[in-house]
Amino acid sequence: MVLNAEGLHHLRYSAERERSKPEQMLKFRLLPLTLDVIRKSGTVQEYRKFWQPIGKKGADGMRVAKEVEYWGLVAIVGPRPDKIRVILRRVGTSNITFWSVMRGAKILPDGRSRLAPEILEAD
Repeated sequence: MVLNAEGLHHLRYSAERERSKPEQMLKFRLLPLTLDVIRKSGTVQEYRKFWQPIGKKGADGMRVAKEVEYWGLVAIVGPRPDKIRVILRRVGTSNITFWSVMRGAKILPDGRSRLAPEILEAD
């Protein structure tokens, strides 16, 4: 697995916008736990494979589409054990790279929790 600038950029920005400062801080606080999650996760909890536009638009306004794979790994880790989800990504035949980290359950405005994101690649 490779940790590169693209994965770190994704911790600050989603596809649509800059993440809120508290969300960015949470993701950066969880970053040191990612290797533990990868080591301790016994199975892949989520897997998706599809074609999507990659990179910036060219002079013609079009973006190149490539096959992209996402893996979601979950483990309970940390000094105060918490459920953490790590997303790994591969574009085409390149290396598998770190894409994102988040808490295993999202807290909804009404106080309930949602265990899985609606869109894996956006979180």
